[in-house]
Amino acid sequence: MSWAQTGGGEFTAGEISYELAKPENILYSTCLQCHVACPIKAKTWDGVLAKIDGSPYSPQNYLPQLKYDTPLTEAVFADGKLCPKGQAGIETYYDPYRLRKVLKRKGPRGSNKWETIEWEQFINEVVSGGKLFEGTGDERSYPGFDEVFALRDVALSNNMAAGVDKIRAKEMTVAEFKQKYSEHLDKLIDPDHPDLGPKNNQFIFNIGRAEHGRA
Repeated sequence: MSWAQTGGGEFTAGEISYELAKPENILYSTCLQCHVACPIKAKTWDGVLAKIDGSPYSPQNYLPQLKYDTPLTEAVFADGKLCPKGQAGIETYYDPYRLRKVLKRKGPRGSNKWETIEWEQFINEVVSGGKLFEGTGDERSYPGFDEVFALRDVALSNNMAAGVDKIRAKEMTVAEFKQKYSEHLDKLIDPDHPDLGPKNNQFIFNIGRAEHGRA
């Protein structure tokens, strides 16, 4: 080892300990800075993320890649390549504006007032719906997935769709369709217009440029 590497002193094997080269300080994960999703090797120092490199177990970052049965004590000395954006994941991880909890609107739309809620409450409200913003003066009842996802029987869904095809082919009337599926009309958007399909069709997941971890 060179004079510079030892800080100008003498070096004896086993005396120098580098925190980022200890297997217990390495976490293997996946980068979400872009769509490539490179496997990464995150190095921590005293519980703080200090450096991100590519995983030597991945052919995306290291060729030839290490075999998966390579001990972590050996893999710790091999660093894969990673682009600057991936290495900047530390900045994203510690961004003070990073959302780590669920935010719920606390005032009228556009008021920019928010409150944090638990994940259990968030999931329950999304699934069950109800008067979710009653505290803001909004008395409307919002449907949840439980109500929107009305038709769940795949066989029934296929049969009703086939019935609509028969209506289009003039092989069945709307009245006959309604009589045949009288017990399931509540699952349709409009029983008088079965071609609109089930209430499930009213839900649209519409996003713009979706990034991993941001949608």
